[in-house]
Amino acid sequence: MDVLYDREEKSRLRAFGAIAEDGTRADFVVVQSEFFMGKAVVVNLLTGRAALLDRDDLREDEEWAIPLGISPSEASTWREALERLLPEA
Repeated sequence: MDVLYDREEKSRLRAFGAIAEDGTRADFVVVQSEFFMGKAVVVNLLTGRAALLDRDDLREDEEWAIPLGISPSEASTWREALERLLPEA
């Protein structure tokens, strides 16, 4: 085995769950670390999918919603919440 990296650090974890006015639910975990060039690991607990994101990534819904398993029609509902949770680029 050739180890490419093995790094340990303290990270910040934030869990967020909400129900939108239309009844759509979201459960996200956001892990902020220095390891990913300032981007956070965002995990959608409902789909089990994850993406590396910062606020700039939220400009294009397809760039973040589809990797997290969120339909493009629901993206605008959750963009505002993720903007508050994610670090600035």
